[in-house]
Amino acid sequence: MVPLMAMLRHHAAVDHHGAMHLVYSDRTQADRLYRDELASLVGVGRAVTTTLTREPASAWSGRRGGVDPGLLADVG
Repeated sequence: MVPLMAMLRHHAAVDHHGAMHLVYSDRTQADRLYRDELASLVGVGRAVTTTLTREPASAWSGRRGGVDPGLLADVG
């Protein structure tokens, strides 16, 4: 995750408008690294899709499960 964050930060710092989309999976919301920073980096040309594998449905309305070909097709 650290190298991907460096790429996202650089993309934002140089105000690049080429498409960049981070798709990643965590177990729970508590496990999400860089959660607040990722939200702040979403913008022109930058998107983040998170999926959780073990968060109760009552606590997470977003995508569930791991990163798989179906998810990549949906967001790609």
